[in-house]
Amino acid sequence: MRFGSTSPDDGTVTAVLAERADRFAERLHALDGTAEYNIKANHDEEAVLHLVMAAHDDIRSLAHANREAGGGTQEEKIRLGEMVAAAVQEREATDAELLHQALAPMAKDVSAGPPSSGWPANLSFLVDRPSAERFLTAVEAFRQEHPHLELRVSGPLPPYGFAEPPSSRQAEGGDTEAFGNAAAQPHG
Repeated sequence: MRFGSTSPDDGTVTAVLAERADRFAERLHALDGTAEYNIKANHDEEAVLHLVMAAHDDIRSLAHANREAGGGTQEEKIRLGEMVAAAVQEREATDAELLHQALAPMAKDVSAGPPSSGWPANLSFLVDRPSAERFLTAVEAFRQEHPHLELRVSGPLPPYGFAEPPSSRQAEGGDTEAFGNAAAQPHG
């Protein structure tokens, strides 16, 4: 989420607009005919646990040993839980990268959203409007290939997440810094 900024006076706004007119025109041109699609991926808990158990002999062995021992000791239960949690986190990172790799070639740009609990991946894709159907078909293909993931697709959206060029999105502030410290001061 981005917040607007305030300016001490109209002259400051006019000066910033004049100073950055070429940059603003470039951004408008770059975004013309595009839409933003935000995709959040979440694991189906049961399905990802099956994947983790299948991929990790050590976790599977400890779980089996705990079952055979009537549940295992408290320490063994904690150790198993930690191993499963670490494997799930590793799988989250892998799945986020797989999603990025699968869809990025069909987008003009990709922007990672802020991390949040419950969403291993939160990615926005800048897509040319004529390519939107192809992009959504690729999302559906990815969904079919990775049934352990639940994908939430929002879009088409205005490309607000791409209003700043990539270098500015990574830096703090972007164009809002141009209005000076007065923009950060509460008014009223």
